[in-house]
Amino acid sequence: MGQSYTHLLIPVSKTYRPTAHLAAQFLEQVIRRGYVGEDYGMFFSSVVKVGPQPQEKRHGSTAFLAKLRALWTKSVEVRDLAAARRSPCRRPRRGPPISTPSDMIGLAENAEEYNVCVKSSLRPRKALMDIGSVEDAMWQPWPDAFGLDFFLRVRSSTVYVHYDIEGEQDASSSDHWNLVDMDCSDNGAVGLFSHPESPEPIRIPNAGCARAWIEVTYGKWLYPRLKDGSVKQLDRRATDLVCEVFQGDFIEACTWG
Repeated sequence: MGQSYTHLLIPVSKTYRPTAHLAAQFLEQVIRRGYVGEDYGMFFSSVVKVGPQPQEKRHGSTAFLAKLRALWTKSVEVRDLAAARRSPCRRPRRGPPISTPSDMIGLAENAEEYNVCVKSSLRPRKALMDIGSVEDAMWQPWPDAFGLDFFLRVRSSTVYVHYDIEGEQDASSSDHWNLVDMDCSDNGAVGLFSHPESPEPIRIPNAGCARAWIEVTYGKWLYPRLKDGSVKQLDRRATDLVCEVFQGDFIEACTWG
């Protein structure tokens, strides 16, 4: 099936929730500045809370998952994950395509929680970051078109944005609970993230929870290289755009799976 890289932008303020007008303004700038391909399409999904349940399998190294669980168990930041599993989790209800960012305003104002996605398959005019893939055991820049999903996720309360790798499942199994989108009472939670070039989990303070966040997911097997061990990959102009529109600071993180 292949692995996908997702880059996250998480507000420093865990209570921050943008207005529908700001969300539309941000996506308008993303499109206007060429950060998505010219063949882009837009989709709005309302999000509903449902009873807690195990999530789909995440494919990846079981040894890596075991390391993540061990690290989480030993960490002083361990929280009551059993309580988190009893919290509501979410499911999107995808609506019809929308033509412009302004079309989402009325939908967002009438939705307690929602996702809005801009998808494209052509190469954007401007790169958010340098991506590539491994060829002949070496990472090489990707010269061709690629798939790109640009999400803005907005919630009514603070939720987890990383995976529960302490879990109740056996370490030899690739099944484990997905903590993402479950209610979070710890606004200072440490986030545990992953990157294909990092053999160990990446611990990012104050990045475990949010009420709203941005996700950028690339086509299969494409990812940016770590820079001096850091996950900070975004082009400075893109980072400035996010901070300018939403009037706040954001933390970069990433997942691979």
